[in-house]
Amino acid sequence: MTNIGIMKRLHEEVTFIYMERPLDEPSTEELLLRKVSKETFHAGNSLKTVVSEDPCTVSVKMIREEVATPLAAISLDDTVYYSDNWLEPLKEALRTGIELASPVCGDIFKVDVPYFSRLTFNDAAALMTKNHAGTYVRDSKIPPLTYLLRTEALLKLPPETKLGEVPVFLKNALVPSSLIHRFGDYFAFRREDILPFVPHGLRKVLDVGCAKGLMGEMIKRERGCRVFGAEVNRKAARIAMDRLDEVFCIDIEKSDLPFDGELDAVIFADIIEHLFDPWSVLEKARKWLKPGGIVIASIPNTGHYSVILDLLRGRWDYLPFGHLCISHIRFFTKISIEDMFRRSGYSIVEMKPQDFPLRFRKQITAMLSKFVKIENVGDDIFNPGYYVVAKR
Repeated sequence: MTNIGIMKRLHEEVTFIYMERPLDEPSTEELLLRKVSKETFHAGNSLKTVVSEDPCTVSVKMIREEVATPLAAISLDDTVYYSDNWLEPLKEALRTGIELASPVCGDIFKVDVPYFSRLTFNDAAALMTKNHAGTYVRDSKIPPLTYLLRTEALLKLPPETKLGEVPVFLKNALVPSSLIHRFGDYFAFRREDILPFVPHGLRKVLDVGCAKGLMGEMIKRERGCRVFGAEVNRKAARIAMDRLDEVFCIDIEKSDLPFDGELDAVIFADIIEHLFDPWSVLEKARKWLKPGGIVIASIPNTGHYSVILDLLRGRWDYLPFGHLCISHIRFFTKISIEDMFRRSGYSIVEMKPQDFPLRFRKQITAMLSKFVKIENVGDDIFNPGYYVVAKR
């Protein structure tokens, strides 16, 4: 039997139900995330979609009406990305008498190896399947992400039971050999990693691409300064207005800001790579800064091993987040980051690589050695990105 035939046989006994929330003024990233979440969930099989503001409150009765197979796969979070082999380990778990099985993600379970792209995610998933086959964490607190359950178990529940409550009433287990990834809200990251680069004693800070203002709110609280935001997404900007001192809903490349040599710092936390002309924006930011003012930036490293491994295997897959985010326009390595700041009229005060666990280097080196002479590869290949502090 061909692989396609095997996969069809595996899936034909499963009803795939995808719970999605209504999207209001969605961004490009949010639209792509919904698209790839759905595609990786049902993998070309027939899909039933249920729209709900809160999938956890949907009743079992409504789900029963959609199921006509022995098994039901339910995706409750439309920001989840599924590995190629997420389903079969869950089916194996149900064969042991478990009534509801759930995959794991990095939020709730330690993943065996880091991943940064579609291919390296599936590499990690394959390793998890190998290392944790037959391992089940029974009677767990199952997060409302994804369930695979027997329809007969669903039928024995009271019809008014909410989906978020279902695991409590069934023999359940987390299945570490099944890996998924939860992206979460694209505009709701706090970025605690940026805070150490923000000096004490600042009075006015601008956060470019402030999203919903969570990082700026943290900086206001921890550094006791005023924080302004610039954000192109109108929905996110409206939310940020309740957290920051003032928010400008603008395209930073097409508009100027009313700061004339009065800011202590301008922050670009993973924003530079989203700009058509980051060189001009950095030049523009110089006039907003006081003498001695600084730019603080976080920029991904396109020379990272995950991108290189993908290219060596013939892939360049855009995702909603990460090194190959769908809205990345410019791509940088360590040297080109240094060159960009120099050309834009800055001197770099500090440049620090983002963390990569040393314990994984041997494993990654072995993967790379299949394609390249590893002695010719420098340490920069392990750095996911760089933090930059630059002075005008």
